[in-house]
Amino acid sequence: MQLSMFDAEPQLAPAPVAPATNVDQKPAKPHLNRANAEFDREQDFSWDDRELSFVFDGMLQSTLRQIRDSNLGSPLLDECLQWVFSDDEEYANPLSFVNCCNAVGHDPVDQRGLLLSTLKNYDAEKFVYVEQWLEDPFNAV
Repeated sequence: MQLSMFDAEPQLAPAPVAPATNVDQKPAKPHLNRANAEFDREQDFSWDDRELSFVFDGMLQSTLRQIRDSNLGSPLLDECLQWVFSDDEEYANPLSFVNCCNAVGHDPVDQRGLLLSTLKNYDAEKFVYVEQWLEDPFNAV
């Protein structure tokens, strides 16, 4: 059974937390999670690769859900389509669709094709809208 790209949820194992062994050690960096979304804003904060992958994957999943759930012609749908189908130069925008896909190991061209294929099979009306949008983003009906 093949899942559509709308079915996947990011699944990451919890980050291991080592107990502090020395009082002089730098405090462990805060980890954000859904259970405890608070952290010390005064503390130096940096992102590790795991956290960045989670953010990029979350952006991709959120955008696909918005495309799936948005009404035809809505500004949100158009904004999502612009992000997915933009041809940003690879390093011009670190949060571009291309960079988010590359960061989590997806080929952006394949993901765009999968999106179009999924829409064609499950939401023909939105598929036609997206095709028209791709031809002329400012006059899609």
